[in-house]
Amino acid sequence: MLDFRSYIENADLYAAEAADEAQEHVRKPLIVVATILSWCAVEAFVNSMLEDFASVEHLFDLHEKGLLLEKKVAFRDTGDEAGKFELEGKDYWKIEHKIMFLVSKFGTGMGSSNLNKGQNLWREFQVFKKARDSIVHPRPDDAELAVEDVEGYIGTAKQVIQSLGLEVWKQEVQF
Repeated sequence: MLDFRSYIENADLYAAEAADEAQEHVRKPLIVVATILSWCAVEAFVNSMLEDFASVEHLFDLHEKGLLLEKKVAFRDTGDEAGKFELEGKDYWKIEHKIMFLVSKFGTGMGSSNLNKGQNLWREFQVFKKARDSIVHPRPDDAELAVEDVEGYIGTAKQVIQSLGLEVWKQEVQF
């Protein structure tokens, strides 16, 4: 798998190719690829961060550990483990929830973060997510993406990653 930096670098390359391409039938797939790669950069960064924290003992409650590992919290009612909670199976979490958890657990809290739902960056992230969803789950009435859109999505991906680095690690992320 690629790391978040590789995803961003490749998204930048495909966006630049799309900007230079005059033929629409060639430009459109380049825009799609650049959009998906920039989304993958955010997912890779967040999931890597969660995975790193999951290995830290005694820092998280069981339900938090479930989010980190994307596992369900289950109550055992039979056998030697009866009466106990444990993690099992898969329980996928939205990227937004993962970001909120990281900021509230390790950052200044969602209220003062620029990743707060009321802030421009969060609104831009939601527009970016809608574009990504329109690619992955296409509908006939979805709007066409332009080169300017994907350049904005790449910028949003970088800002989200940078904001998480500052909130959680208290340092800038190098691209």
